[in-house]
Amino acid sequence: MRYTRRDFGRLALGALPAAALLHRPASARAETAPVSLINGVRVGTITYSYRSMPDLSAEAILRYVRDSGIGAIEFMGGPVEAFAGAPQMPRGAGGRGAPPPEQQAAQREMAQKLRAWRASVSMDRFKALRKMYNDAGVTIYAWKQLAPEMADMEMEYVFNVAEALGCTHTTLELVDDVAQLKRIGTFADKHKVYAAYHTHLQGSMSAFDQAFASPNPTWPTWTSDITWRQAATRSSF
Repeated sequence: MRYTRRDFGRLALGALPAAALLHRPASARAETAPVSLINGVRVGTITYSYRSMPDLSAEAILRYVRDSGIGAIEFMGGPVEAFAGAPQMPRGAGGRGAPPPEQQAAQREMAQKLRAWRASVSMDRFKALRKMYNDAGVTIYAWKQLAPEMADMEMEYVFNVAEALGCTHTTLELVDDVAQLKRIGTFADKHKVYAAYHTHLQGSMSAFDQAFASPNPTWPTWTSDITWRQAATRSSF
């Protein structure tokens, strides 16, 4: 999603009323909660839609979501973990292309710090994030941080956070390795939280066959991205 300067102005002007809304009683906030229902179908969004905005804190994203009239979201992992106090890479780190050796070393060090943080962090801040959004009328139905290369400890953490946020599923890119599908399915079955697979250019009518044939057939599901499906299949709707 791209914002014009006029769109940005509307979001900026909406920030103060939305911030004030967070301090109103829950009963008053519920009266103005976004519904985002179209003919009985709930419409949500992934917070990646707001990636071009200057402030990507959880508080700012809540303002953008409410200003968009959306009442349900899939949360990208970065803002969720930042809200909970995760160690952060310095601004400007990363980007396209191979980083210089000293930056690669810094990234490895940060990855180790993040793994250690995930192993010990309390779920209280994630529950507080859920409450802040729920009190403002927004449901967090999924969060996107799962990756097949994660150690068991990190994978357990991802599903624990999903439960703390009130998610029905956690999302990741489509996996075609049978052993990994079984492993992810075991965690999903344990927590009763769906593992929702997402395709990019590998999307096709049979892309999910392997995932749905996994040994844990109850807990894999899928997410549909119309734009990527069109790019992958060169089809139109």
